[in-house]
Amino acid sequence: MQFIIYGQPISKMRARTVKRGSYTQTYDPQTKEKNEVHLQLLAQAIDQGFRHPTQARYRVEFEFHMSTPKSLSQSAQKILLWTQYPAKKPDLDNLAKFYLDAANGALWTDDEQIVQASILKLYSEKPKTIIRVYVEKQIELDEKSREILSLFTPNEIDELAGMMLPWVGGINVNDKSAPLRMVYILSSIADAAGSKFAKIAKKYPAAWREAEEKLNNLGIYK
Repeated sequence: MQFIIYGQPISKMRARTVKRGSYTQTYDPQTKEKNEVHLQLLAQAIDQGFRHPTQARYRVEFEFHMSTPKSLSQSAQKILLWTQYPAKKPDLDNLAKFYLDAANGALWTDDEQIVQASILKLYSEKPKTIIRVYVEKQIELDEKSREILSLFTPNEIDELAGMMLPWVGGINVNDKSAPLRMVYILSSIADAAGSKFAKIAKKYPAAWREAEEKLNNLGIYK
């Protein structure tokens, strides 16, 4: 889903502190601006039928279209549009932080649900902020799959795959050292994870067939 807020992108400001007698109070100086952006995003989300489940995970893209400096001539501003990116303040992270806060409750329940974000800042004739939100698919695992995966960490699988990497393209029969190297690799894998593989084969024979079927149903192929 894509959401657009027109106008110069807004950068997050630091909280302000004021003293009231013996008390110190901290407040957000951008509450009004955030509320206005929040309402715009919420209206667009409703129009597009976009929902934000509390358990969802999101991937987000930000595009901040900044106006060109008015101090430059018209021709210089046009050249900027073609050739340069605004490598100056406001910083990318402060721009993103403002809209992450403003979108809470509109595009997602809380921005902690965002697992990946990309940010682009560019010059534009029409200043605006574009936010693209993608809901990451969550694969539901059955008990069998959970038990198999619980035997290994991702790092352990990487190490096992690394042992086999030289043979991904097949065995070169002209390489006379190939047999001994294969014995070394197979023996190393057996020592490292043989008991775990044996447990999988004994308790869940041919579990890979079910996994393959589920991947096909999801449109994800081996």
